[in-house]
Amino acid sequence: MKKQESVPSKDTIGKDKVIHLTDIKFHTTPKRPTPSLGKKIRKCFQDNTPGRIYNSLTESLALENYKSFILEMLQRDQDLMKMVQEENAKGCKVFIEIPKEGIPVLLGEDTIKFLKGKNGRRISRKRDKIDKKNT
Repeated sequence: MKKQESVPSKDTIGKDKVIHLTDIKFHTTPKRPTPSLGKKIRKCFQDNTPGRIYNSLTESLALENYKSFILEMLQRDQDLMKMVQEENAKGCKVFIEIPKEGIPVLLGEDTIKFLKGKNGRRISRKRDKIDKKNT
C-alpha cells in the first residue's frame, strides 16, 4: 500500500503545519487584498492564532474550479512559496486542508447589512412602487 503524500502521518504531525481553509465570504464593502499571504500565514503560525486573508475576484468562479483557484492564488505569492521552502528545508511539510464537504460560501456581515438596509432594497422598493401605480 502506497503512503499518500497529502496527508500528514502520525509520526510527523507535531512538525508539520496545516493551513485550514474554513470558508469564503463575499463582501460589498471593498476589502484591501492581503499584500503578502506568506507573511500573514507565518504570523498566524507563530502566534498560533487563526487569521483571515482577503483577495478580490476578477472573473466569475465556477464552483467546480474553486480548489484550483485557491491553489493558484497561494502559488502566486512569493512569500508563501519561500515559507513553504524554508519549512521543507527544516523537514516540515505544509498542508492545505479543505473540508470534505467543500468550503462554505457565505455572505459577509456587511453584505447582509446592505441587503437588509434601505439602500440595499432599492430594486425591490422601486418594483413595489411600480406595482402600486399599476393597481
